[in-house]
Amino acid sequence: MLQRPGYEERVEPRGGRQFLAVAVPASDDLERRLAQCRAAWTGPGTAPRFVSPSQLHLTLRFLGDVDPEQEATLHHSLTALDVPTMELAVDGSLGVFSGVSRARVLWARVGGNGVRALHELARALETLVRTAGFAPEPKPFRPHVTLARWRGRPASAEVVRDYLQRARFGSEPLQWTARELLRYRSELQPDGARYQVLARYGS
Repeated sequence: MLQRPGYEERVEPRGGRQFLAVAVPASDDLERRLAQCRAAWTGPGTAPRFVSPSQLHLTLRFLGDVDPEQEATLHHSLTALDVPTMELAVDGSLGVFSGVSRARVLWARVGGNGVRALHELARALETLVRTAGFAPEPKPFRPHVTLARWRGRPASAEVVRDYLQRARFGSEPLQWTARELLRYRSELQPDGARYQVLARYGS
């Protein structure tokens, strides 16, 4: 992944729990797809809480709690990063993290012609964040978009398994062109997490 010289935007350190991601553009089509996934849940058990369409994103690197010195170093490096244009797509395949018996996160798989460039970008970011003093990421990068989360006692494995067999994120892939990388801060609210864009890189 090449780096490029260019204008460096001055951004005041904000701290907090942060991550690097590509945004999924909000649209009427996206809202319909999320509504279909929501309607497919018939229970019994705790229903998943879906992410707002305006908050949907594809995380490339979770950073955790960031101190001002780390943030300044990372921001300086990211302003020189060459972010490629990537043709991406969220397909209809849904899955859960922690397994069907302990489901906590509902996700949709991401592919598309730009997925190789996406993996290359993730590798470049891993190098940058380690250089900035962050611990290595132990988990392999698996492109996905988080659609919903379960809170409280999860539904039974049978209910979750049945839901995954019936629910689809649309009949065709949701395609979009990504041209920039965003650095977000996660803020916990009573009704769930909210994501604030702190800086944009590329484009």
